[in-house]
Amino acid sequence: MLALLQDLRFALRQIFKNPTYAAVAVLSLAFGIGATTSVFSVIHGVLINPYPYKNSDRMAHVELTSKERSGFSLITVNRAEWRELLQARSIEDAFAVRNDFSQTLATNDLPVSVIATHNTPNFFTFMGVPALLGRGFTEADAPNDVPQPVAVLSYLFWQRQFGGRTDILGKTIEISQKTYTVIGVVPRRFTWSDADIYLPGVPSADPAEHWLAFIRLKPGVTYAQATAELQTMIGHWIPTDSFYYPKDVRARVMSLNEQILGQFQGTLILLFGAVALLLVIGCANVSILLLARGTARQHELAVRASIGATRSRIVRQLLTESVLLSMIGASLGIGLAYGGVSLITAWLPLQSFPHEAAIAVSLPVLLFTVVTSLLTGVLFGIAPALQLSRPQIGQMMAQSASNRLDGSSGGSRTRAVSSLARWPLPCCC
Repeated sequence: MLALLQDLRFALRQIFKNPTYAAVAVLSLAFGIGATTSVFSVIHGVLINPYPYKNSDRMAHVELTSKERSGFSLITVNRAEWRELLQARSIEDAFAVRNDFSQTLATNDLPVSVIATHNTPNFFTFMGVPALLGRGFTEADAPNDVPQPVAVLSYLFWQRQFGGRTDILGKTIEISQKTYTVIGVVPRRFTWSDADIYLPGVPSADPAEHWLAFIRLKPGVTYAQATAELQTMIGHWIPTDSFYYPKDVRARVMSLNEQILGQFQGTLILLFGAVALLLVIGCANVSILLLARGTARQHELAVRASIGATRSRIVRQLLTESVLLSMIGASLGIGLAYGGVSLITAWLPLQSFPHEAAIAVSLPVLLFTVVTSLLTGVLFGIAPALQLSRPQIGQMMAQSASNRLDGSSGGSRTRAVSSLARWPLPCCC
């Protein structure tokens, strides 16, 4: 322990003795690690783990396009179509939702406008996310397709409207002159449809009433297979539901991220490749600096070896200095990463990533940063350390003697010239 403290003190003295070299090395690592960590954090939150829902990688949207109508729409179904959709061979489960954007919550003060969604009773089972408080509604809350007056609150609405009170369970709320009993509160990241309140519901027998449908594919089913089956199914609906399904309607099953991110996904991956290259360049710069710094210290190492310093002692000292520089760079890089995540998130358009995404410097990213910094110090410090830990003492001493001899010869010539200048020259006459 004492030897390690001595190595650290000596390494700090070397850093303060050469601040320019240390600053360039530290900043090269800091910017590389900071940029890589911040962009990787965004990619992790947006692409790798954007949704808290169960089996979200198999959750899918069904996009409909038609030449008769511009743009695209998501599939909507009435009760008969909904029941047929549940029987599809490629679909493991599905739920339907109807958004009600003009609901009014009665309060003791002024009425509050809220976003309430009616969801089929299997909604929370489909999502597979445990409630933060209480429970979500289930099939038992809609016996014989008759929804019970129960409600589940979103996390943000619970915090904003009720101050996060834990005694909200069992309380009643009035929404558009209907009374509901609060049975649960969902976690923070559960923001499906950006709803304030989730209510149970089922499509009515009216064939004109359509609800948005979302599906989860069975394991092993590809998007192409599901698309082919749904295209055939929709073809059967065209004669009886032509308003929602024109003759030339085309279906396409896509992942949740594809529908939201689109081409933005490729941009994020390209950006990550660019900042990863920046990290590589930073590490290369540090390796060059360590080699140059080690070369400049050859005479110092020769002296230390000549007075009894072992090879392992010299290697340990040089590694301590390189690892210390890498850790300082990593520490600054972590600080830059937090600022970078906030900056990138602020720059991203609001609708360019899922609202469920938790974009933050997470534990895996922190571990990635620490490992990167340590490997940088070890890998790029071990090479010059091994090379310079066995200095050629005889060659260095001979070179030093040669330099002194050159200096002495120059001095002798100078003294000879000065001596001649003191003696009078012989007369020629």
